[in-house]
Amino acid sequence: IVARTGCDMIDINFGCPAKKIIRNFSGAALMNNLELAEKLISAAVDAVDIPVSVKFRSGWDRESMTFIEFGRMAEACGASYLVLHPRTRASGFRGKSDWGKLKLLKENVNIDVIGSGDINTPEDARDMLEDTNCDYVMVGRAAMGAPWIFQRIDHYLRTGDDPGEPSLDKKIEIMLEFCRLMIDDFGERSACLKLRKHLAWFTRGWHNVTKIRPLMFSVEKYDDIEKILYDYLHGLEEVA
Repeated sequence: IVARTGCDMIDINFGCPAKKIIRNFSGAALMNNLELAEKLISAAVDAVDIPVSVKFRSGWDRESMTFIEFGRMAEACGASYLVLHPRTRASGFRGKSDWGKLKLLKENVNIDVIGSGDINTPEDARDMLEDTNCDYVMVGRAAMGAPWIFQRIDHYLRTGDDPGEPSLDKKIEIMLEFCRLMIDDFGERSACLKLRKHLAWFTRGWHNVTKIRPLMFSVEKYDDIEKILYDYLHGLEEVA
């Protein structure tokens, strides 16, 4: 069903540490059930003609570091890529991810490894690639409210130059395009409900943003979002 949408690849996420996901025996819980995980990966690979990647963590906790075993199993099932977030499920997102485990995984499998964890800047992406020999990097939380991080990383890796964050008016242009794409997928009412948290992420660190936060958490249509953002921008221009 997913492959019919025209996507380029399918990623099976065995790395989610959220309690509500674990309670349903999904996400990282399946790292404790390699037999079931193996069946799921094999079924997905057999069902589609596009690459299947498998994302997972170092293990359930510090006493069960199963990432090499899990990676080899996924490779044997026909996965095209392995995505490792080198924290345990027990650690959630606390502390620093252990990039050394990415290097170990890369040394023990024969397919491409994608590194995940603590990629917040273009320099982080470069360092992970150089330090671990992984083939690609995956950006997660750093992209929430800052989708331009991908363009920054791509440009930096190709040229050695970080173009930095876009200007405020460019950010607003990107935000509105993001909103329109969400509306295309979910319809205006449903999209606007989902967009409220995204607007909060996008506007983190903005000057006097607390003045417009209540408005953002009550948007019901695209015109509301556009008016809030442009009124904010024009207000800054008048002060300047």
